[in-house]
Amino acid sequence: MSNDAVARHHAIPEEDRTHEKASWSHTATGRCYRIGEKLVAGQLRANGYTVTEGTSQPGSTDLQATKGKHTYLVQVKTAVHPNKPAFLNSDEARNLKSRATKLGYSARLARVTLNPDGQQRGKTILSKL
Repeated sequence: MSNDAVARHHAIPEEDRTHEKASWSHTATGRCYRIGEKLVAGQLRANGYTVTEGTSQPGSTDLQATKGKHTYLVQVKTAVHPNKPAFLNSDEARNLKSRATKLGYSARLARVTLNPDGQQRGKTILSKL
């Protein structure tokens, strides 16, 4: 970093730099979730599933995937490396399983890790709830 860059960096109060990071993080987080959902939807389609994105159902369902007689309600959790995708909390898991059961479907959790450039890192982990 040049001396001018160091001077400019230190001229910004710490609380302002933190706010800038938080704003960027919020925007990046929303983008991260959308990328994760699109990746999982594409992977499911590549495996023969019909996928509905943005399911307008209340709660934590991001995707609905159907293949033959099997339909899954899928919640996607995405993180940017080195972070790891979260698991569902107990309320999310209970609500997703309950809604899937009422519809005669199964509930799944998909966990995706992205590189900072938005490319997938590793494999999607798809788990039965």
